[in-house]
Amino acid sequence: MAGGQFVWPLLFIVFAFFTLQYSMIISLEEETLVKLFGNEYRLYREIVPRLFPRLSPWLGNDKRVPLTIIQTLQTEKRTLQNIIIIIILIGAKNYYGFSL
Repeated sequence: MAGGQFVWPLLFIVFAFFTLQYSMIISLEEETLVKLFGNEYRLYREIVPRLFPRLSPWLGNDKRVPLTIIQTLQTEKRTLQNIIIIIILIGAKNYYGFSL
């Protein structure tokens, strides 16, 4: 169905399903987190968006500074290595025609 004539309607259906499904999962998780962490989690929940990240920066009272792009990439080194390995394997499969 990918790239077919129904790709846009399907995109909206999948987006709606994703939003509904994960909203229900998040609400169940939040109940548990409130029981475990109490007011600390309630404060966190007021600051952090529930499902979709905020588009504007959070202006908090603490002294934390966001990581630079280089620092962020360093913390995600293993993830980037795995992505590169998968891309190489897919490229090799397509180029050499073997199956994995």
